[in-house]
Amino acid sequence: MLTTLQIRKLTRGFNLFDLDRNGVMDRQDCELVVGATTQVMGYAPGSPEYITYHAEYMAGWDALLALADSDGDQKLTATEFCTAYDKLMAQPEQFNALILGFVKTAIGLWDSNHDGKVSAEEYQNYLITIHVTVAEAADAFRRLDLNQDGYLSREELFENLQEYYFSNDPDAPGNWFFGPF
Repeated sequence: MLTTLQIRKLTRGFNLFDLDRNGVMDRQDCELVVGATTQVMGYAPGSPEYITYHAEYMAGWDALLALADSDGDQKLTATEFCTAYDKLMAQPEQFNALILGFVKTAIGLWDSNHDGKVSAEEYQNYLITIHVTVAEAADAFRRLDLNQDGYLSREELFENLQEYYFSNDPDAPGNWFFGPF
C-alpha cells in the first residue's frame, strides 16, 4: 500500500511524463519523452543510443500497462499509474530489474562525454525535457549528488531512485529525482 508521500511523488511523476497534458499517459507520451530526451542529448532517431533508449523505455511502459491498465485502453490515469507502481514495488526482483535497466540506459544516454557518470548539466538536460525548470533541476542535482563530487554515479542514481519510490522520509534526497515533489 502506497503512503501519502509516495502517492504525492508518483503523481508528480505522472504529471511530468504526461507530456501532452491530456490527463492520461499513453504510448504517445512515451514517444514524446524518448524523442525529447534523445534530441537534447544529441542522438538522432535510428541511432544505436535512440534505439536502446526507446526499447528500454517502451519495455517499462508495457510493464506498467500490464500491471494497471484496468480497462484495457492502453492508457494510464494518475490513479492507474500509482497502482502500477504499487504493484511493481511489491515485486522487488522485477522492480530492481526495471530500475537497474533504466539506470544503466540512462547513464549511457545522459552521459554525453562517456565518462561513466552524469554531470549537473547532463542531468539538467534530461529534466528540462519533462518540463522541470533549470533552477529546479539544479536544486535536484545538488540534493542527489550524495558525495558532493559534482557527478551522479550509477550507484547514486540507483540509491536515489530507490528512495524516490520507497522512502517515506520527506527529507530523503532521492525524493528529488524528478525535481520538486
